[in-house]
Amino acid sequence: MKSTLLSLMILFSVVYSQAQIGQCTPDQSFQDSTVGVYPLPYDPIENPDGGITKSACKGFPYQFIFNVVVPDTVDFPGFGAIPLNKLTLATTGAFSNLPKGLDYVCNPPSCVFEKNTVGCVSMFGTVDNSVAVGEYELLIAGTLGTGLGIDIPFTFPNAALYPGTYILKVEAENSSTCYKVSTSEVRSGSYYGEMNPNPVNLEATLTIFSKKNTQLNIEILSINGAIIQNQDVFVQEGKNESKFDFSGVPNGVYFYQISDKNESAIGKVVVQH
Repeated sequence: MKSTLLSLMILFSVVYSQAQIGQCTPDQSFQDSTVGVYPLPYDPIENPDGGITKSACKGFPYQFIFNVVVPDTVDFPGFGAIPLNKLTLATTGAFSNLPKGLDYVCNPPSCVFEKNTVGCVSMFGTVDNSVAVGEYELLIAGTLGTGLGIDIPFTFPNAALYPGTYILKVEAENSSTCYKVSTSEVRSGSYYGEMNPNPVNLEATLTIFSKKNTQLNIEILSINGAIIQNQDVFVQEGKNESKFDFSGVPNGVYFYQISDKNESAIGKVVVQH
């Protein structure tokens, strides 16, 4: 019974994660930024913390979010302030050199970002195993609609406004970062959990951000559904932490389940001594 229930929960978790991946919510903190795609491109001098900061591991789900900002005007060097109406990306093909298996969607779905708005683009998917490990330089092409009645082709990175590069690093399936990308985080309607480090050697911390005060049950399960560890914890609204000792747990892949009376979420934890 436990094994059957675990299988159903894993299936639900996969379906839920697939329903979420590809979607994005604009970050309104960029509202007062100049026109562009954020994070800005990586530049060792101008923007050393920019660019695509998350690697994609072959065979593992991946997602990276860009925010698109369209204010009233854009200052082009040599031209001054030009009034803007919108920024438009093609719904397909706006990203060049995108590794096989990855795609993108916009919010709004039309990929037409009107002036005085913040939108977003989700780059997502699973890099195909045929893709070579390495670095892929991406270019995002779009069109700026102006209040002058003309459209201006626009690319990111942009040498005039935002120099630098968007480099997507593709890593092998067995890279240590692969587990971190796809398995350490779980979500439900009321709480978010993350197990770190993952893979784990001796001890890991499960951090839970809860939207409410509630009693939770946390189980570490084998792939066959056997309970390895079991904790009942009371979490408060906000950040909570629980420690788990894996020193006596054999190497392998396990599941951790967070549940209360109404909902549950399940993720993977990899033990590597």
